[in-house]
Amino acid sequence: MRLLAVNETLPEAAQALSLLNERNESVRFGSLLGGQPSVFVFLRHFGCIACSEHITAWKPRFAEFERLGICIALIGNGTVEHLKGFVDRYGLAEEPVQTLTDPTLELHRMLSLKHSIASTISPWSIKNALRAFGHGHWQKTVEGDPMQQGGLLIVDSEKRVQLIHREKAVGDFMDVSDVFDAAVKLITLDSEEVL
Repeated sequence: MRLLAVNETLPEAAQALSLLNERNESVRFGSLLGGQPSVFVFLRHFGCIACSEHITAWKPRFAEFERLGICIALIGNGTVEHLKGFVDRYGLAEEPVQTLTDPTLELHRMLSLKHSIASTISPWSIKNALRAFGHGHWQKTVEGDPMQQGGLLIVDSEKRVQLIHREKAVGDFMDVSDVFDAAVKLITLDSEEVL
């Protein structure tokens, strides 16, 4: 499968894929796109120690993205029940963020997000898991595919990929401030095009 590249329009096949929300409703991925920049945070699985660390970094920043009109969606790969537990555990129901699951991993595959044993148990993964543990995070269960790595996708208002980060190991996520800066640049560019 060819890697999706920056400045490429998100393929129709990806836009047509269905995800599930915590009410077990089907949500077409393409319905989350267009009209404003969108940030998609792909989690490993809903019980992941590194994802716990990751979501803790993101949660205080959701409102900043919302104020700028940037759509944010968190996408994992467990069951709807796992998703519900995740939303409850991190108090996401009242946050300006969509939470979804891709239990088939089809969207993860289309974006070429890493899926392997080696990436899950690499020295880098172990180091990052220890970092998360040191920050007070725990993993009690596996709630999805533990071999699936996460990633991040930023799509502009015209459905063009502006940034894609494919995590190489557990906990290899982008800093939220760097994501915010990249999203703000899109808004600045859109404003300049209007002028």
